[in-house]
Amino acid sequence: MTPDQRKLSAANVLLDAVVAYDEDRGESATNESAVKLALQRLAEIDAIEGYYDDETGAVHVRIDPLLGGVLPLLFALLTQLANERAVSREAVVNVVRQHLRDNVFRG
Repeated sequence: MTPDQRKLSAANVLLDAVVAYDEDRGESATNESAVKLALQRLAEIDAIEGYYDDETGAVHVRIDPLLGGVLPLLFALLTQLANERAVSREAVVNVVRQHLRDNVFRG
């Protein structure tokens, strides 16, 4: 798999995880299982790699391919939404930030 194919696969896995989540079920075991199953593919495509260094005792995690898929995915989604609403991408980002702060990460 080429680096670009890996990044595209990572973006698709994240979209699969979103589709697997059933909003009507909320934070349920069924949703948790469905999302975990979708996200397991990230390891299979080497979007996330980790190893333990015996000499130093450090755990190293490499997520470059994951980030390489996430950033274009976010860019595409924000651009699409901005175009549909005829506003700037920055305006959409501000709305998303507020939504996350007020509705998702309330603690």
